[in-house]
Amino acid sequence: MKKAIAFLAVLTLISGSAFAASGESYGDKAKDKLVYGLKNLALGWTEILQETGEAVQAKTCPIKGLGNGVYNAVGDTVGGALHVVTFFAPDIKVPLPEGGTDIMGSSATK
Repeated sequence: MKKAIAFLAVLTLISGSAFAASGESYGDKAKDKLVYGLKNLALGWTEILQETGEAVQAKTCPIKGLGNGVYNAVGDTVGGALHVVTFFAPDIKVPLPEGGTDIMGSSATK
């Protein structure tokens, strides 16, 4: 337990010093990552509808669109959970399928 706390403390210190040069504060980046993670965690399932709809509009196989949607939904949901768990270290990047769920064109952290 002590090793885990020490690791998190070191990780926080390292990631905090990286923000000094970037211009954006640690708090802003951590908040953006938390909001982005919560958004993907809550709305990742909508990828199933979106991908299936795009396949129908493109007149391709809707089953393939459904498969892509399930893949993206699982990736966005799990990735969103990882973003929420690691929001205190905004330098840890968690890639999401197609950049994650994009609500009103705002993707804070990818």
